[in-house]
Amino acid sequence: VGLATVADGPNSIFVSGKYAYTANPGTSDSISIIDVSNPTLPVQLSTAGVGTDPYSIFVSGRYAYTTNYGDGTLSVVDISNPLAPSQVATANVGTNPYSVYVSGKHAYVANFGSKNISIVDISNPSAPREIATTSVGAGPASIFVSGRYAYVANNTSNTISVVDISNPSVPVQVATTAVGVGPLSVSVSGRYAYTADTTDNTVSVIDISNPSAPVRVATTSVGSSPISISVSGRYAYVSNLAGAGVSVVDISNSTSPRQITTVSIGGGEPRSIFVSGRYAYTANNTSDNISVIDI
Repeated sequence: VGLATVADGPNSIFVSGKYAYTANPGTSDSISIIDVSNPTLPVQLSTAGVGTDPYSIFVSGRYAYTTNYGDGTLSVVDISNPLAPSQVATANVGTNPYSVYVSGKHAYVANFGSKNISIVDISNPSAPREIATTSVGAGPASIFVSGRYAYVANNTSNTISVVDISNPSVPVQVATTAVGVGPLSVSVSGRYAYTADTTDNTVSVIDISNPSAPVRVATTSVGSSPISISVSGRYAYVSNLAGAGVSVVDISNSTSPRQITTVSIGGGEPRSIFVSGRYAYTANNTSDNISVIDI
């Protein structure tokens, strides 16, 4: 229902309230803030420079956090004034940080190159600091926190890792399990985790009711090169990199998920999808815009 031009090469999108935020690892190395209060007429309000190659963005309170793949840092950006965001601090993390998830006073970062996750204390946003790391699988590309566990999609080893973060200073990987080939995104809802398996064009469903013994219970085919997944209610929404569209998957029966429709988005290479309320939002990397989709 709407398109908005943003800075070049948006790779990740997050929506909070009436604003959408994108991480843009193109030549600008920036974030964009987009007013989406009118979904049919979204408009970019501002940008702010961050680190090199910001791959992922997460918003919590008055701050946005980006993982900067190119320089191994986490940026903290004050977004309290959407018209004038500003980077207030950075923290060193692992090699090629790919994804970030914020929960409470900690940011959790998946470091693709160093095959680990970092936990960063952000209780003082002006002075974030890495307090712990722990090894996971090869090529960790996405992280999602639910309760006392972090779930990591390991792109190269075709697994997810379950990490006990109940003591953030001493995280412990408690389990791994195989998923599809090339998982690049993980989302958790209730007792299930869902991965977008980019290489074999599937979504995997993993029963995590026992975090120490996760089990893949189902897979289903979606579009071409699924790269990002967002779960809302009884549906999973998947952006397909090669198909320039979104797959809608009915997950009401988690052991028998099925794609029920696809939606074209009017943009190229939707690298990230985020669902908020009745709308899905995609960051379209090659067309330098975001799409708003009425779901």
